[in-house]
Amino acid sequence: MSIFNDNYKEQVSLSESESILVEKVLDSYKMGCAKLINTTPEIIGEQLNKKLGEKLFERMKISLSNREISLLNQAVKVRYQSLNAARSSDLITADKLMEEARIIGSYRQLSPEGNLLYKAFQEPAEAYLDYRRGDFDKAWLRISDALATDALLETECGYKCLFAHRLHLIEILIRSEAKSTRKWRAMELAGQLLSYLQGTSESLPFPIAWGSELVANQPLEIISATFALVTGQIAIILAEEKCHQGRDLFAILDSYLTLQVDNTLHPCSQALNWLRIKRAFLNNDMTDFLELASQFLVVGRDSTPVLWYATVVDTLELLRQTNFQNYHLVKQEIAKNAVNWEFFPKQFLLVLNS
Repeated sequence: MSIFNDNYKEQVSLSESESILVEKVLDSYKMGCAKLINTTPEIIGEQLNKKLGEKLFERMKISLSNREISLLNQAVKVRYQSLNAARSSDLITADKLMEEARIIGSYRQLSPEGNLLYKAFQEPAEAYLDYRRGDFDKAWLRISDALATDALLETECGYKCLFAHRLHLIEILIRSEAKSTRKWRAMELAGQLLSYLQGTSESLPFPIAWGSELVANQPLEIISATFALVTGQIAIILAEEKCHQGRDLFAILDSYLTLQVDNTLHPCSQALNWLRIKRAFLNNDMTDFLELASQFLVVGRDSTPVLWYATVVDTLELLRQTNFQNYHLVKQEIAKNAVNWEFFPKQFLLVLNS
């Protein structure tokens, strides 16, 4: 009988050896919970975006006029205001501001290179408004166009730094599809991207140049942060699904992603470890899950807090479904701690409060 059967009638009891492993996991949880968070993939991503902006500006100064750079910077500021309005659900103001950015792009003072740079960042901004309206197909098309524009700027104009922007755009697509009715597509793209980042595939489903050499030429922190961010999105997608649906979604990911990879050679070993933990959980491998979870939780939340929280939530679900004697006490303690947890996704909070 599966311990994670969604329609179970009789709960499965833990064996003596499994009970020992559970206690070890709970000890690991307490030790890991006491450790501080110094950084997250999101913080690292913001730092990398700042560096990308600096590199982009230095490259722009080589071939663009001061007037062009001023216009492009003006568009950046207006887009930023538009996106902030959209995040606050004020789509009317967001549309008005985005129209201002469109007008800037219609000026004839931009060179062909300047126009490409404008499009490379205008299309993703427009895609976010499409996403907020629920038009996921349009958002996909805009991001696809932006990816092609990035590739053209890289290969024809020397903007090598924009490869990192390409990775960010695919991460945006995964988040967009996760909010649609096509979570399977989000998992498919996530599996393809993670496989590409760890070097087990050499392409992505967009008709532009990829190749393993592009990943190899990037700073490791970019590849590592992207891998962690995408894996965190996977954790959130799966947290919203019942177990049998989660298994189906993970199977899509598994069909693209090889988890039998040497940790010492992997760009983000913590995220890889979590993927192994989640697979063990969904495949009902209780012993493997408990052993891997114990090793993961004791390290603490630093660098990948979302994945740490996801492991805690899955551990709690295992205790519930195996009728662990102190389940309610453990849940109360975790729920109490979670109130003060930084970067704790609301999707996990819903699980804790269920």
